[in-house]
Parts: sequence; C-alpha cells; structure tokens
Amino acid sequence: MNVPCAPLDYETRLFQGCGASELYSIAVFFACTWLPFALFLGFAILDGLHAVFFAFAVFVFGVMIYTALVARVLKELKFGKPEGWHLRWFYCSIHPYLCSNLIYHSGRWSTVRECQT
Repeated sequence: MNVPCAPLDYETRLFQGCGASELYSIAVFFACTWLPFALFLGFAILDGLHAVFFAFAVFVFGVMIYTALVARVLKELKFGKPEGWHLRWFYCSIHPYLCSNLIYHSGRWSTVRECQT
C-alpha cells in the first residue's frame, strides 16, 4: 500500500485554517484561563446553583469566542507561509535544542509497511 507524499506536519484544516492540534492547543489554553475567571464571576454575582450555571455559560462563551479570534489571527499569520513554519518558529523561540535540523529535506515518507511483490 503506497502512502501519498505529504509533509510530516500536515493536518486537515478544520476551522479558520487551523488543524486539530492547533485548535486543541488554543482551546485547552483558554479553558485553563477562563475556568477560574468564570467561577469567580459566577459566585461574585449570584449564589448557589445559579452561580454554577452562570459560570458554565461564561466559560463556554469565553472559550468559544477567544478560540475563534486566535484561530483567525493564526490564519492571517500563516497566510503564504509553508506548512508548519509557525510551529518551527515557536520551537526555535523557546529553546535552541528544539530547533535542531532533524528533517530539512523533502522526499517520500511512509509510516506503514509496504509489501513488495
């Protein structure tokens, strides 16, 4: 079985030009930041079970809005750039060891076993 040649970091675009891993990363980051804020806001305004429902609504709305906004900004940043350039730039900005030249050439890559007949 032959696998078509594709970049190693290729993902199907799901929303606003972002792949699944990018959307997951954005959503998890904003979920971790919005949850304490939503709970604080809910219990500051209301009391009891109403505060929990209000906090849940604020949490979901905030994560959805900020995920959509960051996905749109990321789409604008990636326009006209090759696949995975923003991840490579991010890794290089964190630490130089993550920016090693492990794979810099293109070619046919396969992750499955192929039977030669």
